Amino acid sequence: MNSLLCLSFAVLAVVVRADLPVHCLRHQLIGEWEFTLAPPSPKRTSCGHQKPDNQDNQPPLSFVTAGGGSTKRVTLSDPNTASSDGDTGTWTMIYDEGFEVALSDQVFFAFSKFDFVQDPTKGKTNISHCDATEVGWYHDKARTQWGCYVGKKVGGGSDSTAVAAAAPGTRKRSKPTLDLNLDSWTTNQQIDPSYDDDDYSKQFMSETDAKNEAVAAPADSASQDVTAPAAPAQDSAAQDFHIQGVSDASLASLHKWMSTTSVLDAPDADAYKPAGDFNQPLNQEWHENVVQGLNLLQLGWHAEAYSRYNGMTGKQMLKSAGIQRKIMKNARATMAPAFLGLTSSHRTKSAALAHVAEPESLDWRNKDGENFLDDVITQGDCGSCYGISTVRMLSARNRVRSGNPSEPAFSINFPLYCAEYNQGCDGGYGFLQTKWSEDVGLVPEMCAPYTQSGTCSMQGQCNLGAKRYRAANHHYVGGFYGGGEHVQIKQELVSGGPMVMSFEPKEDFMYYKGGVYKSGPNQIHQEWEQVDHAVLLIGYGSDNGSKYWQLQNSWGNDWGENGYFRMARGIDESGCESIAVAADVVEEDSNPTLDDFVSQMQSS
Repeated sequence: MNSLLCLSFAVLAVVVRADLPVHCLRHQLIGEWEFTLAPPSPKRTSCGHQKPDNQDNQPPLSFVTAGGGSTKRVTLSDPNTASSDGDTGTWTMIYDEGFEVALSDQVFFAFSKFDFVQDPTKGKTNISHCDATEVGWYHDKARTQWGCYVGKKVGGGSDSTAVAAAAPGTRKRSKPTLDLNLDSWTTNQQIDPSYDDDDYSKQFMSETDAKNEAVAAPADSASQDVTAPAAPAQDSAAQDFHIQGVSDASLASLHKWMSTTSVLDAPDADAYKPAGDFNQPLNQEWHENVVQGLNLLQLGWHAEAYSRYNGMTGKQMLKSAGIQRKIMKNARATMAPAFLGLTSSHRTKSAALAHVAEPESLDWRNKDGENFLDDVITQGDCGSCYGISTVRMLSARNRVRSGNPSEPAFSINFPLYCAEYNQGCDGGYGFLQTKWSEDVGLVPEMCAPYTQSGTCSMQGQCNLGAKRYRAANHHYVGGFYGGGEHVQIKQELVSGGPMVMSFEPKEDFMYYKGGVYKSGPNQIHQEWEQVDHAVLLIGYGSDNGSKYWQLQNSWGNDWGENGYFRMARGIDESGCESIAVAADVVEEDSNPTLDDFVSQMQSS
């Protein structure tokens, strides 16, 4: 449902809309499936999808079923085991939009099925069908046989079929804003009848999900390794000192806002009263007041009022951030811990990894005196953070693999605008970018330099050179979506090189200038974590006892610490340690799939 919504910093920022209007959870996919496979071919096709994919133009199921073929029964078990006729493999969700199955000699991937319907009162709405898929792709492990398929869960059932919810551009909802006078610092709700929160975040909830999210955690939660968050502490941080001209009450209110709710973490819109104008341009003084308040909290990092925000409205600020949580963090403690129950049997891997010798710190900008990274880039209006971080990871890992820091970079534009597995500037996932780069391949940056808008095309006649490169072994750290943790991430970072890290920042992250960023505890994992931004993880270290990850952002080198930032390590800060993605790079003498794809591009 909610693709990676990349935070963008254009002055006239546009929202990165989620890619596909579908929302399915793990328990809805578990069970027996029947896959209908079209006959395979030596050549890979787009299986009727556009380049990049488009939610309004999904191929009909007849694309697969009309040509005959075969069927295959596959059973998906919790958390990540797949089986078929005695053949055992693995499977993983891809956020809440689809799933990949890897058996001994076949790999399957498809998005979950969705429909648009016209409701007489709501207008255009969508329905998620979690017991079926859109047209997807399959291939053998050797990448010599390719085909298209569709999946249908055996028996179906109400637990697998979602209920209609408003589609983008139809659902109205009020949004929280702030009165930033330091002596009246309160979280309020600006009711703006023209504001459409689906402009930048689609809320597609199944009936089952809505019920599950209202269920409190079982009393026997201890047996599931569930740690309930501690009760909110008193606002002592704001009471330990006095600031001239700022009342203790306002400091306490500010501290409470930053610690428990934040602009976008308010528990319910109905709990707040209208205040201010959400469409009013915010001047530099307004931003400086925000920064003053953040710095007073002594959070361990320094905030700055960037001039790029001057003149933007609160509405534009929120859109440029792309932050819209479907499940508020302060409501997670009351959710049924369906995902957290995996910890006892699957997170014990970290105990073994903890004994692996690792350096005290690591930075791939200066590994044994060599820099394996590309320069910081400015993504602009395009929601391309997932593509930038993925390709930058693959470029760096190719240099690590070869031992040559001078290896040229791979093209970001090639998978960004050509991959049928993502939606270009409208969002996507690092996992699917690595998968497509493994299925098809990589091309040099000079063939398609980065642009903030574009199509699937090459710059002139691209010379791929004598060798071919592609991703390999794409995976979520931990083995499946949501299965990772900090020790595994650290080990992967040391042994393989930089990787993609996705996280869910609060609005204060936009003002980050330096230090170790920490927005507050996020200890409860769940089956679906809303992730809004992807960056390149390049190292780790410690600063006066504060452990951190070192990351490269895509907002230009005038943001943060020359385009980089540090984030608290080991506490799943902002959900960053839940779904890290990694992949290797292989060099080959030939890649017929890539050559055929490029040839079609250049001839069109």
